[in-house]
Amino acid sequence: YHKLMGQIYSGRKVFSIKMGEFVEMYLDFQQKRVHDGLIVQQRHGTIKTILGHLVDFVGSDTRVDSIEDTKYRHYYDYRRKKHPSVQNITLKNERSQISHLYKWGIEYGYIGFNKTPKWSELKFEKPRTRQYLDRELYRKLYTYLNSWTKGINDPEDFYYRSLIRDFIFILSNTGMRFGECRQLKWECVQVIPSKKKYPNVKIFIPSHTTKTRTDRTTLGMRGDIFKRIKTYSDEVYSHDFVFRKF
Repeated sequence: YHKLMGQIYSGRKVFSIKMGEFVEMYLDFQQKRVHDGLIVQQRHGTIKTILGHLVDFVGSDTRVDSIEDTKYRHYYDYRRKKHPSVQNITLKNERSQISHLYKWGIEYGYIGFNKTPKWSELKFEKPRTRQYLDRELYRKLYTYLNSWTKGINDPEDFYYRSLIRDFIFILSNTGMRFGECRQLKWECVQVIPSKKKYPNVKIFIPSHTTKTRTDRTTLGMRGDIFKRIKTYSDEVYSHDFVFRKF
């Protein structure tokens, strides 16, 4: 009786919720953070994927307070069995996210303090570097893309091929992220004259489109690509998206 009353007075639930319900509530919490501009929607998608692995691991109908904290020492083996190619850095990120879920649950009184997951050790691995195109591979890419838009008679097909081609060129010449480029507006683009063959470009990337939620300005080459887009696109006003129809 005293134990139950203590739980009630401390704001904790007497009957533990199921893992599926627990995860859904947490995802709703994270979605609100998206609306408040604290994280981007892509991050929410990543969280949802990670917690999907968690639900598969423990079971959607399993009561959270019934899960032994030592169960998570078998999580890595479970993930490797399901996906043999999973990297330690990925497992480390998943561990961090699941731990944050539990921390949130404890803070809001959904689970007890004694249910914090206990993990087995992970061998440290140096993060892999992203693969990149060397000059020869990039030459093949832009040569093909330029030929891909030639000889197209259908106006709509030509428009979308041209837009995809120039989207790739802008990414490769400015270092912008995919989502940042998708949400780029003309008012943020400034073509800068250059003594070289092509003009440069200065792009302001507002915080609400960046991964880190901070404003950023990037300088890139091939400002002429933006001029080319204006020759075949009818959405070129200040507040229009450069790739609105993409």
